[in-house]
Amino acid sequence: MPIPYNLKVSEEERIYEKMIKESDMAHVHIAPHALRAAAIFSVLTRLEVPKKQGIDLVKKMRLYDGETVEGYNSVDVEELKKEFPNEGMHGIDPRYVINRISSAIIRKEVPSINALDVLRSLKDGLDQHPSITPEDREKYMNYIAIARREYDEIAKNEVQKAFVYSYEESA
Repeated sequence: MPIPYNLKVSEEERIYEKMIKESDMAHVHIAPHALRAAAIFSVLTRLEVPKKQGIDLVKKMRLYDGETVEGYNSVDVEELKKEFPNEGMHGIDPRYVINRISSAIIRKEVPSINALDVLRSLKDGLDQHPSITPEDREKYMNYIAIARREYDEIAKNEVQKAFVYSYEESA
């Protein structure tokens, strides 16, 4: 019986954490949000582009993950899920992502990697993946760019929070 891939970024991230903890990569330091960037990429490859006007793939991904998106509610999420009953039956699998993370660790030869290392490794691996068509490869390259933008936004917010906290303390 075919089972669909996970469509929630937070759960996908937990899968990677668990797989890494149980592997020989457990000693490697993985920078904050690196696994989240990988999870964003892999979940995007599994989603279908919504037909509903005004909603893009990133908003859909956020809604599926339980995040609040202005102008949308749980009824909209249910409609999105009903729109494509086979959603999640294709895309990048967790094992591919873990293999690419492992490849990034081996290539760097240092006991730490960050989100950019992971995304670069995912990108490099697309050419070597035999079951990815040229059309899918092009789509996936765009998803890597989206994951990079999402990571940049997360990092920017983290820095702003740290700056405000530091400013409040020194004031």
